[in-house]
Amino acid sequence: MNFLLGCAVWAYKGWIGEFYPPKSQGGQLLHLYSQRLRTVEGNTTFYAIPSSETIAQWKSQMSPGFQLCPKLPRSDHGVPVPPLPWNQIDHSPIQLTLF
Repeated sequence: MNFLLGCAVWAYKGWIGEFYPPKSQGGQLLHLYSQRLRTVEGNTTFYAIPSSETIAQWKSQMSPGFQLCPKLPRSDHGVPVPPLPWNQIDHSPIQLTLF
């Protein structure tokens, strides 16, 4: 069994200057994170379903072999969550695995 080390977020600005180089910008953080760790929890997917464009942007920032573990969306007040647009996404380079 393999275990991958990662965090629940990548865009924590408090890490700039320590984990990330000084003066790193928000749009660089996923790429910089993926160069240091192999996986991250996609915490943002709990609060809102990302667009296909957002997912494609994340994919373009990830280092080869990096794995994103999306958090399942919540359902507020018993309202069903709409399905993710998986048919619109090329997910071949992203490996979603159970650790």
